[in-house]
Amino acid sequence: MRIFRSLAGTISSLLRWITGRSRAPQGKEGTSLYARLIATIALASIVMVVVFAVKLIRVHSPVSITLATAGKGGEYYAFGETLKQVINDNQKRVRIETKPTPGSCRNMQLLEDGEVELAIVQDDTLTKPSVQGVASLFPEILHLVADQEIESIGGLRGKRIAVMSSLLGEEADPNDHGSFFYRFVERYGMEDELTVSKVLSLEDANDAFLRNEVDAIITFIAVGNQCMSRLLRQSNRPAGLLAIDANAVRTWYPYVADAAIHRAAFWGEPAVPEKDVPSVSVQALLLTHKRVDKEAVRVITKILYEHRNKLMAENPRAATMRLAGSSQDLGVPLHAGAKAFYRRERPAFIVTYAEPLALFLSVIVLCASGIWHIRLRLQQRQKNRADMYNLEILGLIEQARKIENIHELREVRQKLFDIFRRVLEDLDEDRISAESFQLFTFPCEVALGAMRHHERILMDNAAGQARSGDSELSPDESTVDQ
Repeated sequence: MRIFRSLAGTISSLLRWITGRSRAPQGKEGTSLYARLIATIALASIVMVVVFAVKLIRVHSPVSITLATAGKGGEYYAFGETLKQVINDNQKRVRIETKPTPGSCRNMQLLEDGEVELAIVQDDTLTKPSVQGVASLFPEILHLVADQEIESIGGLRGKRIAVMSSLLGEEADPNDHGSFFYRFVERYGMEDELTVSKVLSLEDANDAFLRNEVDAIITFIAVGNQCMSRLLRQSNRPAGLLAIDANAVRTWYPYVADAAIHRAAFWGEPAVPEKDVPSVSVQALLLTHKRVDKEAVRVITKILYEHRNKLMAENPRAATMRLAGSSQDLGVPLHAGAKAFYRRERPAFIVTYAEPLALFLSVIVLCASGIWHIRLRLQQRQKNRADMYNLEILGLIEQARKIENIHELREVRQKLFDIFRRVLEDLDEDRISAESFQLFTFPCEVALGAMRHHERILMDNAAGQARSGDSELSPDESTVDQ
């Protein structure tokens, strides 16, 4: 508040100063121009101060952010709750709230509709044009859990399978031809040989498996998930993990990467699984909308990486977060706020391109210097030409003062007119400047006035002599006349 009061005082002082300048006397054109220039600069300063104040208010204003996770009991929900706690505990500007959802497809739609500002989404989810990236969180491996009697994917024919809604496409429909699950069963020729049960959470799938309502569960989830561990270690209905050929999956679903569920990935004794199980993985991403406040996203990204140890202490998945160097790392454009944090250690543009900029500035300075020098020489030549005309006029004035004959004086005045005509021609051809022409007009007017005055004197003298000649006749001439 002290900063804002100071800004308000500064603006008030500037306004009073401008008002005072506007009431200043405008007797001279130079003074008026100077006052307008200073007033313009002052107004520009006020605009800059107001813009700075608005930006400062925005930076310090609290922002409420809603994070879309997934169903309770899943890794998205657990990670979202951890992220909420760490962000809210380590700064005061951004406040995070979580929102449980059915999964990635729903999260993407919520982002697009503006109902949430952040969302955790699988990187194989169809993105919206306005969605941008913040960070890559952790990999999710495809877990295909089946009754212990089922030893391969082919053994699933005619069985019942529980499918997480995130694998069923944007409409969460088992018959969605673009979904991972439909392509998966189509690849193995089991489109019409499976009974599908759609579930919203892994806990629901576990309950259905233990009640013998389904024979298998398929889902993307982080390795070591506690709910999955309980399922694989329970003794009521023994279950195992089925191997998945990554190369075969990539032929029809290129978004996945090679992965493996390593031996003893799920804590306890005996080791579960007993040996490495090949599979495929996708990446969990933290996404936002492009209209979300840049500074808020920058703060969130900063907390993600500067407080990673605290995140890891609450959720081990934070250990696999990656620093995104570009949009290619996430598959979506980076948000401006995340980009501002990621590029904080990069040298500034001026530092990076110091040598080319120095060369460019040197060339600009040399060119400007050359142009300025040429301009000065041109101005000097224009002034010298105007001075030459002024000297000719002074010579004519001096010549006119010595003339005792009206006809000769008129010839000198004609020379003055010839000089004026040449000056006009030079002005039209830019051989003299407008300023030099204005300086030329004064001696020209003086010369013309001096010649007129001298002409009147000569005419008065001639008239006086004529009158004197008529009155001084000789006596003999008078006698003759009589």
